[in-house]
Amino acid sequence: MHEIKAMTRVGLALAVLAIGGAALAGPKERKDRREDRRDDRHDRRDDRQDRRDDRKDDRKDKVEDLKDEWKKKHADWVEKRQERREARRAELKKLWGDLVDKPVVRAELRIHAQRLARLHRVRFLAEANGNKAALERADKAIARENERHQKRMDALKAKGGVE
Repeated sequence: MHEIKAMTRVGLALAVLAIGGAALAGPKERKDRREDRRDDRHDRRDDRQDRRDDRKDDRKDKVEDLKDEWKKKHADWVEKRQERREARRAELKKLWGDLVDKPVVRAELRIHAQRLARLHRVRFLAEANGNKAALERADKAIARENERHQKRMDALKAKGGVE
C-alpha cells in the first residue's frame, strides 16, 4: 500500500513538473521567457513594417509608371486636340444642324464632353491597373452616358433647342 502511495506521489510530482513546470520555474527562467516573447513581438512588428514599406514602394513605383504613361498619352492628345475639335464640330453640325448654336444645346454638349472625359480617364486608370471589374463598370457608365445624351439631344431637337 505504501508503495502505491509513493508511486502515486512520484507520478503526481512528475505530472506537475511536466505540465506546470512553468509555474514552478524560477524567476530567472520566467524573465528569460518574457524577454523572448518581447523580442518575438518586436521581430513580428518589424516584419510587418518592412512589408508595409515594400508595398508602399511598389505602389509609388506603379504610380510613377502610370504618370509616365499618362503623360505620353496626354501629350499625344494635346497634339491632336485641334484636329479632333474641328472634326467633332463638323460632325455635330452635320448631325444636329443649326441646333448646336442654341445655348441649351451647347450646355448639354459641354456637360456630355466633361462627363465623357472623366469616364475615359477612369477607364484608362482601370486598364492601366489591370482592374477588369472597374474597366467593365467604366464601359457601362460610358454607354449609359451616351444613351442619356442621345435622349436629351432628341428631346431638345423635338422642342427646337429650347427647354
